[in-house]
Amino acid sequence: MIRIAFRFDDPSPTSDHVVEKQLIAELQCRELCATFAVVPFSVRPEGRIDLDR
Repeated sequence: MIRIAFRFDDPSPTSDHVVEKQLIAELQCRELCATFAVVPFSVRPEGRIDLDR
């Protein structure tokens, strides 16, 4: 069995959601499991940006 640790640092409200969705779709296609740690919000000069669904 081959095990791979793939690190994709902290998806957040301001990260590239297109890339994240493509990564998740690829994992699903290959029936692979993943665990994600996410940043639930970002604080910017214009205020707090919450991560949505």
